[in-house]
Amino acid sequence: MNKGFTLIESLTVIAILTLMTSFLILYNRTGERQIVLLREKANLISTILKAKNLALSGFIQEPLVGNVVVCGYGIYLEESQYLIYRDLATNCNLSDKSYSPDDSKELFGDIIKLSPVAILNVEQVQDIFFAPPVPDIFFNGTSASSEKNIILSDIDHITEVTININNAGQITTQ
Repeated sequence: MNKGFTLIESLTVIAILTLMTSFLILYNRTGERQIVLLREKANLISTILKAKNLALSGFIQEPLVGNVVVCGYGIYLEESQYLIYRDLATNCNLSDKSYSPDDSKELFGDIIKLSPVAILNVEQVQDIFFAPPVPDIFFNGTSASSEKNIILSDIDHITEVTININNAGQITTQ
């Protein structure tokens, strides 16, 4: 009597191991994307809070050049990047309360680029503005009357996280 494994038994074991390995690799890629999204979510929330804190600390409006003052700070979102800006005007009551890409003086700090595997859905809100002293919240240049969502997803739209900002500036996530 021969002791050992037959060809069929060996092929069955190899097939099962191959299947298990492919599941492990797929699971690892999904986990990697979730980690990237969570890191990007934390960075975006941190940047939004920074703009809000800048607006709170900028309550005293001193002229920058001539009679131009900082009327508040905001976040401008694009699909693959975002930035902090300061709204400059001679009269804050007449300010547009939104980012003007053609005015380089409004840019505050660097442009923050997202990871290549993450994108922002900016259909609901592209511009979040905080006007001191409360701060008052403006979405896309108009006074905030309801909650807005920022959806951060992977490039395949398989995994996504949602950041909610209400009209008081409170941030929650899902």
